[in-house]
Amino acid sequence: MLTNYTYTSILAITMNQGWAIVSIAVIIILAGILGWLLATRKKEESTQYVLIKEYEEYRKLISKEQTEQNSQLDSINESFKSLSLNLDKEVKINIEQNESLSSFETSLSAVSGSASGESVDLSGLETRIGQLTEENSKLWAAIKELKNASTSVSAATAVTAAPVSGANAKEQAALDAVAAKKHLINFDSIGSATESDKDDLKLIKGIGPFIEKKLNALGIWTFKQISAFTSEDVQSVTKAIEFFPGRIERDNWVSQAGDLAK
Repeated sequence: MLTNYTYTSILAITMNQGWAIVSIAVIIILAGILGWLLATRKKEESTQYVLIKEYEEYRKLISKEQTEQNSQLDSINESFKSLSLNLDKEVKINIEQNESLSSFETSLSAVSGSASGESVDLSGLETRIGQLTEENSKLWAAIKELKNASTSVSAATAVTAAPVSGANAKEQAALDAVAAKKHLINFDSIGSATESDKDDLKLIKGIGPFIEKKLNALGIWTFKQISAFTSEDVQSVTKAIEFFPGRIERDNWVSQAGDLAK
């Protein structure tokens, strides 16, 4: 009777220890899952921060371009007003000169008609008429130049009416600067691709629209190329696109690209 009771007690203790071990194992598993969820959330928050910062930089670039273009437009409008005033003055002077020339021609005709038998020195009047004629020609040439300048100002005003195109030009200049660094990329290592092979690189967390354009400018078009990055390739790309040092590794582009390329 005592022996059976002892066996029963030992069995109960053993079962309690088993449940304790199972409970500890469950707690460890839950802790691991929680840690993985926290790490994933932190990674997503980091990616969102990069995208927000890139968007803010792009918005500042457009705002700056708009301010510069508006300033240029104001300056051109002032120049146009000044040219218009000068044109009006020149036209008025030309009219006065024409009236003066007509008056001298009338006087010359009157003198010629009344000079019967008398010797009249007309050389001074003829010289003056020649001077007025030359001045009249110069004025018409000046008026023509002012009209051409007015046309140029109108064309310039039409161009500056679209400040966003200026921002696009700024972006294109930045992409051209990146393309000039293509020699830094080891295509023997990552492989070559063309636009016809293009993947949507924005599917990689940490790559926004502008960064994708920079990668394309370097000749990087596919997930397969990025998945083949070595540490040296990562450093070269970071330098070429002027990216945050260490960001490619932290966002794990290579692993993401490998998964997307499958």
